[in-house]
Amino acid sequence: MVLQRLLSNVSCDETTPVANAPRGFLNSGAWYEPATAGQGLLFELNPVDRQLFGAWYTFAASGPADYRWYTLQLGNINPAATRLAAVPVFETTGGRFDRNEATSIRQVGEATIEFTGCTTGTLSYRFTVGELAGRTGDIPLSRVGPAPSECR
Repeated sequence: MVLQRLLSNVSCDETTPVANAPRGFLNSGAWYEPATAGQGLLFELNPVDRQLFGAWYTFAASGPADYRWYTLQLGNINPAATRLAAVPVFETTGGRFDRNEATSIRQVGEATIEFTGCTTGTLSYRFTVGELAGRTGDIPLSRVGPAPSECR
């Protein structure tokens, strides 16, 4: 499987220290709600491309035997932002593991992401279509692992 970077490199070399990265980028990484371990989000807040990409791994409404992945994508973000509103939430269906098969992508809701500190935040969501249509809520988030030392 050949991998390709989705977004531009931000700070992956010796000449661009993370300390010079915008505040929003320092919130990139893995986040979860400890009370619902086994679910969580991976965020990339890319100041070079001014893009947010998030992967939300969770379960179907029917229970933990059926996994769901949602993606969150928003362009033209403020690189210093700690709050992002009206973030589209997408569902991808079809395809099979490690195969080049057709998939279908549709927007199923919106989210607001707010980082209240270097290790805390909230994801507020509203599903408008699909199996979770009508569901809304707030998920308190904790960073998985330590925050970057530059994060203040």
